[in-house]
Amino acid sequence: MPGMDGYQVLEVLKTDTKLRDTPVVAITANAVTKEVKHGKAAGFVDYLTKPIDIDQFGAILDRLLETEG
Repeated sequence: MPGMDGYQVLEVLKTDTKLRDTPVVAITANAVTKEVKHGKAAGFVDYLTKPIDIDQFGAILDRLLETEG
């Protein structure tokens, strides 16, 4: 992303009272276990690596909709 990385976007979302509870899924080419742990610790609810597996993405969305509904 130009100008900001995902962690910076997440930080901005977390400071907005209307958006802070919005679940955010990281989508990245970086599949290193250490980075996944760091991402989840930062507040991403899940972490997908590219290329995205559409079934896995759908399962994450289904899970998030169940917990939000």
